[in-house]
Amino acid sequence: MNRNLSAIFADAAALWRSDADLLARVAAVFFFLPGLAQALFVPMPELAGLEAPEAMPVLAEWLRANIGWLAGQFLMHSLGSCALLVLLLDPARPAVGGAMRIALRRLPGYVVLTLTALLVVLIGMFPLLVPGFYLMGRLFLTGPTYVAEPQKGAIDALVAGIRHSHRNGWMLALVALTVGIIQYLAAGILDAIAQVAGVGAGTSVYLLAPFKLAIAAAGAALALWQVLLSAAAYRLLATAPRHGI
Repeated sequence: MNRNLSAIFADAAALWRSDADLLARVAAVFFFLPGLAQALFVPMPELAGLEAPEAMPVLAEWLRANIGWLAGQFLMHSLGSCALLVLLLDPARPAVGGAMRIALRRLPGYVVLTLTALLVVLIGMFPLLVPGFYLMGRLFLTGPTYVAEPQKGAIDALVAGIRHSHRNGWMLALVALTVGIIQYLAAGILDAIAQVAGVGAGTSVYLLAPFKLAIAAAGAALALWQVLLSAAAYRLLATAPRHGI
């Protein structure tokens, strides 16, 4: 497990170094700009000081009012992730334009696959968190499998991705959770800085803008890192012999 874990992180770093400028430009368009737009125009509602029964209606109303924005950002994120996986895993090494055309063709199936995996993980977390974390690991390779094996449809890629993760579910869950933990810590640090600086409701846009930029940049960097990790994990595990699921 430790050998595979270190190999995934090492390969993800190598993938980044091999074409950092191109990967960063794609991530800027599909991750950073939509994230910045959300931070500026669809900020999260203020939930501080609210108990769960009070916070839920506020959050539900925010979701209802902004479902269009959120759906658009999800589609942009999915298209960017799909295009990056094509650039990283397609043996033909297409240029950005070619990768975008492939990603657009594969986008509907990729969206279905992503939503299915998310639903399965949420169901697994409903009774206890532990099954959900394990399912997160088992489903971690479904996206890169769908992109790297274009002969498979979404359902076939889902099954194949689970097979690729055989005996590595907990290790892949740790890889996925690493991104979430870093995201949580980054959000906490930015929130602490904002509190020290007195940033909040009614803050001047000139003071608010740097924090919005930092939030969007951190989110884009972590989204790109997650794609790199999933591509590296696929490269390591997809060719290994598997017995069962």
